Amino acid sequence: MTALTNAQIDRMTAEMMGWHDGYGLLNTHGWFWLNEYDVGIMPMDDWHPWNDLNQVWQVVDKLYLSGYITQLEHEYCINDSPKKTGGIIWYHAYIERNNKWWEAVSESPARAICLAALQVGEEK
Repeated sequence: MTALTNAQIDRMTAEMMGWHDGYGLLNTHGWFWLNEYDVGIMPMDDWHPWNDLNQVWQVVDKLYLSGYITQLEHEYCINDSPKKTGGIIWYHAYIERNNKWWEAVSESPARAICLAALQVGEEK
């Protein structure tokens, strides 16, 4: 998978959720992500699962209902710079179903989960 922008992740994860963009039947304030009944789920500008753990768990729940298991791990990497200050935490997201695995790594737990989930979505 090529590097994705945040906007691409927003759109692709919304589509994984079964949503599409539009004005909707019950909306009065701009463009929304709509469900299959054209009812607004949330304003498009408010869906950022790559940066919001509450939203990314909605993606995890959607996958779980289809039989996918999500696992998240982290590791601390020591900074190898001459000053030896600080380090970085990397998050590894793993998604498994029927002994097949998808994985992604990022500095953000939500982004790692999104990137792994989008790999699953590519194969569905």
